[in-house]
Amino acid sequence: MDQTIYSKVKKLLQDVLDLPEARILPNTYLYRDLNLESAETLELTFMLEQAFNIKIDSQEFWNLPNVIANRGMFVNGRLSPEAMSSVKQYFTVSDEDLTGIASPYDLFNYLTVENMVDFVSAKLEKSEHRV
Repeated sequence: MDQTIYSKVKKLLQDVLDLPEARILPNTYLYRDLNLESAETLELTFMLEQAFNIKIDSQEFWNLPNVIANRGMFVNGRLSPEAMSSVKQYFTVSDEDLTGIASPYDLFNYLTVENMVDFVSAKLEKSEHRV
């Protein structure tokens, strides 16, 4: 995990959620532990885009559960293979946990600070390789 990006992400989370630094660790769950809500997600998206000069598309990262639900990628109580592949790009979650979720929105419970840092790192890396 990139420590420079982690420090910036941690500061943004502190500012948006008005939390002490000690509450925000790499393995802290964004929604489950920090009680991140949709309005804060919008604010945080904007702040991440500004701080790192990246664009978070409507089908990426914390938008993924909505994409899965809206595109019919959760059928008969299970994620489709395409959905599982997409989830693995952004979330740290075991196959066992993935097969046990009752709704695509349960995925929110698995997003961590480290996932966010890794996401930002990957976005930055992609932008550096663009011509």
